[in-house]
Amino acid sequence: MKRSSAADIDYIGFGLLAIWLASLQIMLDKGQELDWFGSKMIVWCAVIAAAGFIAFLVRELITAHPIVDLRILKNRNFAIGNVLMLLIGALLYATIAILPLFMQNLLHYTALAAGMAMTPFGIGAFTATIIVGRISGHISNRVLIIISCLLFGYSSFALGNINLQVAPANLFWPSLSAV
Repeated sequence: MKRSSAADIDYIGFGLLAIWLASLQIMLDKGQELDWFGSKMIVWCAVIAAAGFIAFLVRELITAHPIVDLRILKNRNFAIGNVLMLLIGALLYATIAILPLFMQNLLHYTALAAGMAMTPFGIGAFTATIIVGRISGHISNRVLIIISCLLFGYSSFALGNINLQVAPANLFWPSLSAV
């Protein structure tokens, strides 16, 4: 579907997307401050976000020129790949976001010490990018995915067993293999 002009842009879909994301963002930003669903504002933001999301999905599926073409998710491999990337991204982000807070608030690390303890994540990502880039043409992608899932599983298991007596060295290998 080729667009012929700016008039073909789905402005209604864009507006619904903006309403959905803006209300979701306000809800997430102000939720803790306003006691989550104890606040009428947060409840209204959640209702507006849910309604905006549903309206956005319906609009994008029925319009001829959607701003986000959701029909491409009919391809099963593409859809499954996107769901897996969403899950992996969420798990990696959760680990990277929560571990420094754990170190600073409960282990009393300084911000610099927590940052230094998190450097294996960056080293692992940098190294993995180089290695996978070089071997991806020679090894099946399924094998690479299986290896990465096993390493991430090990990392999650090891980080799931930490407590307040954890030594910085015990965070190194799970952090290095998480990426």
